[in-house]
Amino acid sequence: HKKGPLYGIVDEQKTHKNLHITELINNFEHLKSHNMKNILTIIFLIVAITACQRHSKVHTALVQADTLLAKEENDSALRQLLKIDTAMITSESDRAYYNLLYTNTLFRLQLPVNSDSAIDISIKYYEKSQDKSKLARSLYYKGMTIYERNGDIKKVIECVKRAEDIAENAEETVLLNSIYANLSTINYHTRNFNMALTYAKRSLNLAKKRNDEEMIALSLNKISNAFTNLMQFDSSLYYSKKIIPHIKYIQNKTYVSYITDISADFYNQEQFDEAEKYAKMSLSIKPTSYAYYILGNIYLAQEKESEAFVLWDKAMSKGSPEVKAEMMSWMADIKKEQGEYREAAELMTKSKAMKDSIEQSKNTEKMLSLQNEIDKAEAARQADMKLKT
Repeated sequence: HKKGPLYGIVDEQKTHKNLHITELINNFEHLKSHNMKNILTIIFLIVAITACQRHSKVHTALVQADTLLAKEENDSALRQLLKIDTAMITSESDRAYYNLLYTNTLFRLQLPVNSDSAIDISIKYYEKSQDKSKLARSLYYKGMTIYERNGDIKKVIECVKRAEDIAENAEETVLLNSIYANLSTINYHTRNFNMALTYAKRSLNLAKKRNDEEMIALSLNKISNAFTNLMQFDSSLYYSKKIIPHIKYIQNKTYVSYITDISADFYNQEQFDEAEKYAKMSLSIKPTSYAYYILGNIYLAQEKESEAFVLWDKAMSKGSPEVKAEMMSWMADIKKEQGEYREAAELMTKSKAMKDSIEQSKNTEKMLSLQNEIDKAEAARQADMKLKT
């Protein structure tokens, strides 16, 4: 008996076998897909952790630099910033922070900042964030670096005044003190002496609250200088005398200029012995053209003309345009009294030309107008904000 064909049985086994292989393939594909997802997840986590670690490392270095700036260790802050590989700065927040600190440090070290592009990145970022303190700092340093490179005074005032408003609202007293002091400086150099006096007094009041001896001395000096240019010499000397107890607390040699100014204030009140004492004290610490100029004037008042001219020659060799112009004017008067009219006329012509040149670079009316415009606009903005709230 011939067995029937086994095709059907064979086909059934084959079908079962094919089904098993298909199942294995499906399981393998599923496993591969599952593993791929796991691999991708792991890669993503590695990238994320690496980025976080990188961000954390950069941010820690930035905080350290900021701490050094707060302690006025500006050289160390710059070295800290230069250690940072800028290619590692991948987050917007770190980039904004780095640009702020770098601009801040260059300004403190009196190094040139030739462009606003870096600090503008900081301003743009902090305008979107809630960190008003860093926004105020960014605006302040933008304004001051423009000022240092003799840029547009309108931009300077706009930036620093905006920083002032934000710092006041955020109660950033340390920054605000610097803003008040430098708004006094800016107004002084644009010959807006009343506004310079206003800001110097604000700076003094805040410095006293903060018990900041250096800022107290600086503010008193600015008040005194403003009064001198307002021709109120008694008030100028009054505030200069107040500086003397604070000088010992000043760490750097900026106090030399304060001592010279004290000498000038005593001179203006014809207290020549005290004036001579402080002029010589200033020169013993650090010889400057301004101190030579003041001491020369004192000697002239004491009828020591030859000694006065020796000191003026020293001052003329390295003095500022303002000092040179004033000295030439003094020397012209003396030459005239001595009957040397031609030399007197030449000196007076040079003095006038130099003073005119200095004056042309200062636009008092524009400055006053701009200051008022900004104050009014800010008052209007604040009033509008109150109405909206």
